Amino acid sequence: YLYNKRHVVAYFTAVGNIIIIPFILYLIFAKVKDGFFKYFTLNLMIVCVTSAIAALITDAINITKLFISIKKANYICIKMNSTYSNSSDFINSPNVPLCEGVGIFCPYLYNKRHVVAYFTTVGNIIIIPFILYLIFTKVKDGFFKYFTLNLMFVCVTSAIAASIIDAINVAKLFISITESKLHLFEIREWMRFYVKLGSIWFHALTLYAVIICYLPYVKPFFYTKKFSNRSQKPYYVALHTSILIWSTSVTYLFTEFKYRIPYFLTHITLFISLFVVALIGSFKISKYKPLRVDSIRIAKAQQKRLYSFILYSYSIEIITLPMFINACAHTFCIFAGCESDFLASYFKTIINLIIYYFYEMRSIAIITITILALEPYRRATFSLFSKRK
Repeated sequence: YLYNKRHVVAYFTAVGNIIIIPFILYLIFAKVKDGFFKYFTLNLMIVCVTSAIAALITDAINITKLFISIKKANYICIKMNSTYSNSSDFINSPNVPLCEGVGIFCPYLYNKRHVVAYFTTVGNIIIIPFILYLIFTKVKDGFFKYFTLNLMFVCVTSAIAASIIDAINVAKLFISITESKLHLFEIREWMRFYVKLGSIWFHALTLYAVIICYLPYVKPFFYTKKFSNRSQKPYYVALHTSILIWSTSVTYLFTEFKYRIPYFLTHITLFISLFVVALIGSFKISKYKPLRVDSIRIAKAQQKRLYSFILYSYSIEIITLPMFINACAHTFCIFAGCESDFLASYFKTIINLIIYYFYEMRSIAIITITILALEPYRRATFSLFSKRK
């Protein structure tokens, strides 16, 4: 069975991937100059490499199946069922530690949500220190540096909150968190509150940055007077304060009183506003020409700005798209009187799962977008990984 057609193909593709993936990454970072094709290939390679890793893991597990019996896993499930079979209410209770006495062989430790949480935790541990290193040591003072620093505060704290939630959810498999003297249940609820709040916070900060990015092209004199060569601290203080007050209020209404409309309308407004501003900004930047200047150098610089603007704006929109769809559908059903049917629908189950995955990967995605889209971070990253002459 080790040498059937599927396994033989898997062996050859695994060896091929091990050879060709490092080669193409070497070309991207060491040999190819900055440009559209380089950035496109880099984005494409993220998908290809992660897909290849997933396929390799699948093949390895399929081969492992030929040697390892799954009787032990079946025994664990039978043991768990027999342990809790005396009371169906007890089984369904959130107080039941499903993995008590089973240890690391508990199958619930390896469901999709927990596996995603493990990978995103490792990803956050790697990528957050990296972006902070770039901010404090490689990127010069300027708008992008201070914006990213403010955005990273929200991303890092949200990532920490999500990691705490994941850790408590794992602990729940072994102990009863409602009876814990460490107040794990209360801590988890507060962390969930902050993650919801953070989803509004980072979206509003992004909208502010996008407006500032295209403001020089539509209101150059206003931009020069109010923003150019002036401290951004008062703007950020006012922005953070107003966002924090509003997002805390609507999130509190959502979680404590189940009054969901303000929370959903906030997400809808931010999504539409960012989409419209990005669309208008893209059009203005593409048509913009400096007075009495018409050169290839200016045209190329303009193309780079437009590329960065579009990539950053619409990548953020993709991250927030599931929440926008959920907010629109839920708000419509609240007014149409179909909320109970919507909450019980398969669509709601799927969209909640997608939102969960996007929340888990949000910090990683935002940091990756920042590095790829914003030139100071892109240049600093390439300088670290490129071959130095």
